[in-house]
Parts: sequence; C-alpha cells; structure tokens
Amino acid sequence: MTSTRKLEYIVSVIALMDVLTAVIAVLKAPFPLKVDLGAPTAYISIYVHVPLAWASYLLFAIAMIGGILYLVKGKDVYEKVTVYATLLGIMYGFGTIVTGMAWAKESWGAAWNWDPRETGVLLLLLAYLGYFAIRNSIRDPEKRKTISSAYAIAAFMAVPISFISAYIGDSLHPTSSQAGSFFGQPQVMMYFIPRVLLATATAIGLVTLLVKGDGKGSAPRIAGGLILILGILTTIYLVSPYITSHPERVLNATLAGDKISSIVTPKGVIKFNPPIDSPVQPASYKGEPTIIGHLVTLNGNSLNLVIHWSASFALVTYSIILGVVLTFVYRLSRNI
Repeated sequence: MTSTRKLEYIVSVIALMDVLTAVIAVLKAPFPLKVDLGAPTAYISIYVHVPLAWASYLLFAIAMIGGILYLVKGKDVYEKVTVYATLLGIMYGFGTIVTGMAWAKESWGAAWNWDPRETGVLLLLLAYLGYFAIRNSIRDPEKRKTISSAYAIAAFMAVPISFISAYIGDSLHPTSSQAGSFFGQPQVMMYFIPRVLLATATAIGLVTLLVKGDGKGSAPRIAGGLILILGILTTIYLVSPYITSHPERVLNATLAGDKISSIVTPKGVIKFNPPIDSPVQPASYKGEPTIIGHLVTLNGNSLNLVIHWSASFALVTYSIILGVVLTFVYRLSRNI
C-alpha cells in the first residue's frame, strides 16, 4: 500500500470516528439542568458547535502558516496548504454560524442578534472570502500566489478579534469562564474532549489529503457516503417526535418527592396518578423541577424527553460538511 493510500484510510477512519462521537454526544452527552431561556437540551449543540468553531480557527492558522512558508521558501506546496486550509476554514466557519443560529433561536429568542461573537465570526468569514476574490482576480500565477499568501497572513488578524469579541461589550455569548461550571463536570469533558481532539485531527487530515491526494483511492468517497448516511439517519431519528407526536414545552411542574405529579404545558395541566419518574435526573435542582423548560411527549402514563432540534441540526450540518468534502475531495483539489 502506498503512502497516499495509507493517508486516505487514516483520514477516512478519523473522520468517521469524528462523526460517530458527535452522534454519541448528541444522543448521550449531559446538558445543563436549568437554563435561562429555552430547552436545556439545545445546549447539546455545544458538542458540535464549539469543535466546529475551534477547527475553523485552527484551519485559518494553518492557512497563515502556509502563506508565511510560501513567501519565505517559494514552494508551491505551501501555497496549496493556504488555499485548502482557507477553503475548509470557510466551510467550517459557515457551519459554525448556522449551527450557532439554530442554537441562538432557542436560547436567545432570535436566530441572529448582532451579538459581538456572531458579528465577529461573520466578519471573519467575509475577510477570508476576500482571499478567493483577490486570488481569482490576478492572472499572473506568481503574483497571484504571492499576493494571496500575503493576504492570508493579514486576514488572520480577524481570528483573535473574533475570539475575544465575546469579552467585549454586552455579549449574549457565554465566555469560557461563564461556561466553566458546566465544562468542569467530568461527565461533560468525557464527551467534549474527544470531540475537540477528533475535530482537530479531521481538519488537519483533510488539509493534508487535499494537498497530497491523487484521486485514485476510494476510501474517502466511501467514508464520505457513510458519514452522510450516519448523520442523516440519526437526525431523522431525533426529529421524528416533532413529526409524529408534537412535543410540548413544560412550563411548570409539581413534584411528589422525586416523582412528577403534574406538569403545565401550553395546552393545560396534565396530572399523573400515581406520580411518574422524571425523564430528567435528578428530578429537582435548587428546589425547582428540572423538567421545566424541556420538550416532552406523553406516552401513556410516562413522559419522553425530546432533544431540541438545534442539536440534530448541528449534527447533520457537520455530517454534510465532512461528507461533501470527503466525497468530492479530489475534484476540489483539481479545480482550485
């Protein structure tokens, strides 16, 4: 097996593991017991949205390094690194914005709020879209490579601005210190750390594959298809309650010990006699039932918890990004 075939298999396996851990996180990972607005399960998006954002920053850093190396050494391979890292960074950045908008719709009340972090990421994407506008406007090959590499270096200044934007002014977006209590839980980190590590490995692997691949292997296309299937099937499973059962939001609840004796939904009061187990454990937190704010369906004399659709949207968005890149990886490498 050639080194290129080995690279294809390694990147394909890493990408599959990446999406598989995302699926497991969306289905099984913990979420806050109580949030200020919306369904607490919307916060499951954090296991996809944050790794996406981190990977986009990393890809833009790789693009900057490629630009520096090209200007210093003049080798075309470094210019290719800049091109492909920028392309993937834009795709990841777009995924960051749309998954964040879905989450914000539930947790902030509107999909777009001109929050400093939202605005910072938008400006970041616009800056890097400018990279391709400039690169494609220059006909001379050497000037194109030199000027676009210099632009990629300069554009990286938008990355730290985007990162610190949540600390500037009145931001709805939580900072790392504000989310510290949630991330400090061992159960959360058990899912979150593998997600960040695998998203990082996948991003680096995709850049390497685009630069070194030759288009003759089938592993990336197979992996891309499997990722699309896995993401879509999981999303169908997660959103099926919205189609078949019409979930209701719990506005209030009454507990009898650690069991639920009644809930209040927009349709009215539902009583349980005898009281039933809560689908959210523990049943109370700081004196309030933890079921409040959640979306649930009634199944006989029991409640089923419904994961907010923003989490499944984040999962399928990430699956589409990776699936498309892996499926069309060599067509991308030839046409840019």
